[in-house]
Amino acid sequence: MNTMNAAETIYLLTGAAGFLGSNICLQLLERGEKVRAFVLNGDPSVKYIPEGVEIFEGNLCSAEDCSRFFDVPEGTETICIHCASMVTVNPDYSEKLIAVNVGGTENMLAAMKSHPECRKFVYVSSTGAIPELPKGQKIKEVTQFVPYDENRVVGWYSRSKAMATQKVLDAAAEGVNACVVHPSGILGPNDHAIGEVTGTVIKIMNGEMPVGMGGSFNLCDVRDLAAGTIAAADKGRKGECYILGNKEVTLKEVAQMLHDASGCRQPMFYVPIAMAYKLAAQMEKKAQKTGEKPLMTNFSVYNLDRNNSFDYSKAERELGYHTRPYAETLRDMALWLVAEGKIKGNLKIREAVQETKAEPTITQKVASVMEDRSFVRQVAAAGSAEDLRGLMTEAGIFSTAHSSARRACSQKKNSKRWKSSPSGNAAEGISST
Repeated sequence: MNTMNAAETIYLLTGAAGFLGSNICLQLLERGEKVRAFVLNGDPSVKYIPEGVEIFEGNLCSAEDCSRFFDVPEGTETICIHCASMVTVNPDYSEKLIAVNVGGTENMLAAMKSHPECRKFVYVSSTGAIPELPKGQKIKEVTQFVPYDENRVVGWYSRSKAMATQKVLDAAAEGVNACVVHPSGILGPNDHAIGEVTGTVIKIMNGEMPVGMGGSFNLCDVRDLAAGTIAAADKGRKGECYILGNKEVTLKEVAQMLHDASGCRQPMFYVPIAMAYKLAAQMEKKAQKTGEKPLMTNFSVYNLDRNNSFDYSKAERELGYHTRPYAETLRDMALWLVAEGKIKGNLKIREAVQETKAEPTITQKVASVMEDRSFVRQVAAAGSAEDLRGLMTEAGIFSTAHSSARRACSQKKNSKRWKSSPSGNAAEGISST
C-alpha cells in the first residue's frame, strides 16, 4: 500500500485537563497519535496533561477561539473529541452552565463546519441526558433529546447535556460526521482534581464514613471510558449515540471491595433511601439558615435512588467497548490514592466486618431509632462524620456494629481456617500482584 501521500491527522481534544480528557490524551499518545488540547486560559490543571500534547489556550464561549483551535497546516486532517463541559452537582439553573455546555458545543460545531479538513466530531455527553425510565427497565439510547421531560431529565447539568446532544444530532442530520457517547459515572486512578466519587472513596478508606446510604451507582473505569470514546472516533456511525456504562453497584458493595483491597474500615450501617430523603430535607433546611453546605441534599439522594441501569450493548457490538470488574478498578484506585498520600495511616491492620448474623440486628436497631423524630433532627443537624459517629454511639448503633466486628475478628482468629499475614500488614491486599 502506498502511504506516501497519506494526510497527517491531529486529534483536537477539549477538556484535556480533566479526569476523562487526560486519559483520552494518554491513550491517543500511546498509539502514536498527535494531540492538540483545548485548555481554559490559566487553568492550573494543565499540568496533568501528558507530555507531548500541543496546548491551545482559549475559552469555549468564544467562537473565535474555537475556530482558531481547528486551524491546522494545509494537508492536515483533524478529528475533534469535544469532552469539555462544566460539571456540577447543583441541580439549579445556571446561565454559565448553559453558556459553556450548550453555547460551547454550538461554537465547536460551527468551527468544524468551517473547517472541511475535520472529518469526525465526537461529543461526550452523559447518561444523565437520556430520559430516565422506571426501575426494572434498562435505559437505552434515544434519538431525540429536546424537548425533554423535566421529571425524567432531572437537574440542569443533565438538561444542558441533553440540549447540547440535540445540537450535535441536528448537525449530523445536516451532514456533519458526528456521533455521541454517553458515559455514566467515572471511577479510577489518576483523578488529580479529586471529584465527588474519588472523594467518597477517600472517606471510606480513611474510615471517615461511619454511616453510608442505600441506593446504587453506575460507574465505569476512566480508562475504559477513554478507550470507548476513542473507539467512537474510529468506528462510531454518523448521527448515532452510544451508552458507555457498567453494571449497577451499591455503596455497600464498593465499600466491601475497598475493604478487600486495602483492609480499610467500612461504614457500620446504611441509611435506607426513604429515611435519607427525610434527613436531606432537614439538612437543607438547616443550611438555609446557617449558609453552610449541607452534608446531604435531596438531589444527591435522588441520584442514588434513580434508575441507574443502562443498556450498553450497542457500544459493545459496534465499538468493541468493554468494562473491567469493579474490584480491579477499586484496587488500582486504592494503590494510586495510597501512593499519592491521600490515605491516612498505613492500613496495617485488617479489620474484619461481620456481614451475616449481625447485619439484621443492626438494621433493626437503625429502623427503631429512626422512628424517633428528635433523633432524626439531631442527625440532620450533624456537621461532621465525627458528630454522626457520636450520635450513633449514643443510640447504641455504633457500639452494636463495633461489637459485631470484634466478635467476627475474634471468631476468625480462633478458627482453624484463619491464616494471618506473616507481616501482619493489610496493605498487601492492594499490591500490584
